[in-house]
Amino acid sequence: IHEHKKLFLLTIGGVFVLINILYFTNMIPPVPLSLKVGDAYYQVTKVGGGYQVTDDTRSHFLKNKTLYISPSDSVYVFSSVFAPTKIDTRITHRWQYYDTIQKKWTTENVVIFSISGGREQGYRGYSFKTSTKQGKWRVRVETSRGQIIGTIRFNIQYSSEPQEMEEKML
Repeated sequence: IHEHKKLFLLTIGGVFVLINILYFTNMIPPVPLSLKVGDAYYQVTKVGGGYQVTDDTRSHFLKNKTLYISPSDSVYVFSSVFAPTKIDTRITHRWQYYDTIQKKWTTENVVIFSISGGREQGYRGYSFKTSTKQGKWRVRVETSRGQIIGTIRFNIQYSSEPQEMEEKML
């Protein structure tokens, strides 16, 4: 052990520095927060102790969801963030649109809400946006320091045809 003491200390120090760099550059999610559930919906309503969401009936497994709306409709994003007990922080929904001309994500809206304490089912909340453009969208769920907890991706396409909708409780 005495022969390799220097190597052990350098390895431990290197891992410590690497984890800190990854954490503060938002390459790893903030501990102990995690995104349990996150999705885009046509409507979200708080009903009693839960949330009722309106979604289309098509499956979106393994592909980005597409919401078919009219230009005047709102789009809702629901998120459930797991947090341990005794936490007091703010969560941000950062609505971003992919500008195909500039080839970059641009922030269109920021919604902030607080969480505190601990809840086994996670902290649930939603935000919505009106006057959305057609194209690729994402909502980044972040801490107050800008650390990314998770990302919800979806597409918006204008359509005047009615969609088959279903309501479910979250």
